[in-house]
Amino acid sequence: MTSYQYKFCSLLFTVISVFTLAQCAKSQENSVRTGVVLNAPAIQGTAAGKIETFKFNGGDLKTELSIHPAPEVWLIFPSTKSETQLAETDSSEPTTHKVELPSESAEIISSLWKVALMSRYNLNVSEGVNGHISQQEMSKIFNAGEDARHKLKKLEIAAPDGKRTISDDETNEIIKFINLSAIDTIAPFRKRKS
Repeated sequence: MTSYQYKFCSLLFTVISVFTLAQCAKSQENSVRTGVVLNAPAIQGTAAGKIETFKFNGGDLKTELSIHPAPEVWLIFPSTKSETQLAETDSSEPTTHKVELPSESAEIISSLWKVALMSRYNLNVSEGVNGHISQQEMSKIFNAGEDARHKLKKLEIAAPDGKRTISDDETNEIIKFINLSAIDTIAPFRKRKS
């Protein structure tokens, strides 16, 4: 190999190496910018909560529903102990951990609750619901869920594996819990579709 060929191959190898490293750095920068989660938490919580029973007093149903309080919501995490450790411990010891949501979540959950409950009322109880109205109400539910998701993901919780922000899966769990609670609250008043 001549000295010219050697220099050319060395230069070519250097250019390719620099280009490859630049592409790797750029792809990592883009993944962070686009919100791709590179490290999901090892332990994911599931939403649970307490829903106050709705008591209809015979007045205007929509008005009474509009003042019904939002459910209390928290996350339940599985025990971090192994199967062997669980077998060796006292059976009265809890196998799950309840993690309270931060106080900032109350306003987010309340806002989502009001939209979910009123939209479910409009979809299932109101007269004259057509395809256009159904689409509008489902769009309200979706948009409120997206707004809640965006805000909840910024909040920190004291998870069993350490303090961290609420994960995507956990925000989905919370939104699902609120929507299912709204459906359950409306269910006794739902008009029969023939």
